[in-house]
Order: sequence, then C-alpha cells, then structure tokens
Amino acid sequence: MQSADSGYPVRFEVDYPEAPSRGLALLGVLFLLKVLLLIPHIIILNILGIVAFIGLLYWLLGSAHNRPVPTEPLRLRTRCPAMDH
Repeated sequence: MQSADSGYPVRFEVDYPEAPSRGLALLGVLFLLKVLLLIPHIIILNILGIVAFIGLLYWLLGSAHNRPVPTEPLRLRTRCPAMDH
C-alpha cells in the first residue's frame, strides 16, 4: 500500500499523549532525590579514603612500624611450658 505523497511503502503514525506520564515524572523526582542524598555519602567516603591513605603512609614511612616487637610473652612461654596449662 503506497500513498501518493510518500515514496515509502509503509506509513507509521503515532498519537502522542497530551499530558506527560505522572509515573515518569515521579521517577524523575525520586531519581533526583536519590542523587542529592548520595552526594554527602560520596564526600564522607572520599574523606575516609584520604584519612586511610594518610594513615597508611604514616605507618609505612613513619616510626609506627619501627617499634620493637614485644617478645617477653613468647620468651616466657617457650621457657616455661607449664604456664600454658
């Protein structure tokens, strides 16, 4: 079926709704609300990540890991096996 005004064999017409869907509008508002609530969480997680990275650098480069290992309990345990019972 060809119409006289078009060179295409099929003509497809869609009637658009007069008013936008309320469901889509509600989804848009909820999405915006979720994005707004997500922003503080992203900020806090970034701050925690920076603090953890600084702590890791302090541990690796600072004196926190240069402390002597407490070997007194191990020494007592190996010399006095009766203390374990």
